[in-house]
Amino acid sequence: MSLKSFIHPRNKYKDQPNFIELSKLYPEFQQHVSVNLAGKVQFNFSSEESLRVLTQTLLKHDFDLDVNIPPDKLVPALTLRLNYVLWIEDLMNFNKINEVTGIDVGTGAIAIYPLLCSKIYDWKMIGSDIDSAAVTSANENIQRNKLDHLIKVIKVQGKNIFKDVVTEESYAFTMCNPPFFDADDDKKRKKRLPPTNAKTGHAVELSVAGGEKSFVRQMLDESLELNGKIKIYTTMLGQKNSLAYSKSELRKRYIDNFTWTEFCQGKTKRWGLAWSLIPKVTLDLTKAPVIREKYSHITSSKSKDNSAPLLEVFFPFNNSFREVKDVIIAVKKWIDELHIEIKELKLEDIKEATYELCAYKNTWIHGRRKRRAEMKANSDESKRLRVDDNEQASVTVSSVDFPKSNHIYLKFNLVFTHVCKISDTAGNNHDGVNICMILNDGHGGKNGLETFKQCLINKFRLQEYQKLNR
Repeated sequence: MSLKSFIHPRNKYKDQPNFIELSKLYPEFQQHVSVNLAGKVQFNFSSEESLRVLTQTLLKHDFDLDVNIPPDKLVPALTLRLNYVLWIEDLMNFNKINEVTGIDVGTGAIAIYPLLCSKIYDWKMIGSDIDSAAVTSANENIQRNKLDHLIKVIKVQGKNIFKDVVTEESYAFTMCNPPFFDADDDKKRKKRLPPTNAKTGHAVELSVAGGEKSFVRQMLDESLELNGKIKIYTTMLGQKNSLAYSKSELRKRYIDNFTWTEFCQGKTKRWGLAWSLIPKVTLDLTKAPVIREKYSHITSSKSKDNSAPLLEVFFPFNNSFREVKDVIIAVKKWIDELHIEIKELKLEDIKEATYELCAYKNTWIHGRRKRRAEMKANSDESKRLRVDDNEQASVTVSSVDFPKSNHIYLKFNLVFTHVCKISDTAGNNHDGVNICMILNDGHGGKNGLETFKQCLINKFRLQEYQKLNR
């Protein structure tokens, strides 16, 4: 299943680069692009050399970064790396951290994270690596791009993760893409499906003693020793079971100020974990923006497959709606008016406001026409009432009561998530709420959910903002 729709909204690779245009601008890239008889552009993703040239071309074209990628080193997938960098930016913005110095653990031969962070945001970065050749190559790339006034890469012995890098000053964040595999366990690696793209990378970049779980454990222990010297610790995780394991390890150490997100690229998913030793009253990660595969795990077990239809609406903040709760109150009021059953769901590890809705009829389509007919009916009824002068009578004008049916028209979930700084085509930033709708059941199906979405957009006049959600 493609995860394209779950790529970070500000990621410029949400849409595939124009390979034809790039081949016209960069002769070396042109050698790796062809057009078949049907006129379709083809690129050889199974070639290590093609991937290397693609990454170098995109870094030059999109970021004006001139890098050299040694033949035996890992070729970074830019969509994935940019997802991680953009999430770090979200964490910095959400917690209003303006003076930023970051640490990249295991920076690699390109120093991809420091280069992106410094080039895009002018952040100061310190990279560390145990490989002397990687450190030399990274520093050459930094000097080639004239960023050595912002970035420093040092060689470490590998016994410590943070402690050999941290001095007396404070740091805004750490980031890390640890080796996924256990160096002593080849069996698990062989069980994994072969990658769609060419495999790149040196053994030291792909595996470590004890695997990423052991590496994260050490990071957690060292973070406790360093305490508040680093505001936010983050790491990428390559295996899903490592996320549950890491959250368990955090709780064992009584660290409850943490959050997690997902990094999606094509058919590949990775996970991001962030934690802090700073009290929540000062820095609260549990409320920070995240991207997750739209809560597919909270859909009804009665769904016939795992591809439950999912729709989204972006609801921007304004003078009337300043917080997530304001949006929820307004939407719930409208849902009550539509006579749709609604109940809040309390789900483990899901902090976002989540509701289950059940509609026995389509009460939202032609809503204005129905309300007019309803008011006319009530008006005609009141005219027929004769009230004695000596008696008091109360006439209540209420909406039509829709009787329940054994047949559910639509059963679906609504998930309200705070979205921080989505940019439009003019470069304006918009904070707001992403309302995710997940179909669970009902004969109304996807078409019924589509009409509900459109009525929601029309009700709150959100039409012009929906392009931000694509």
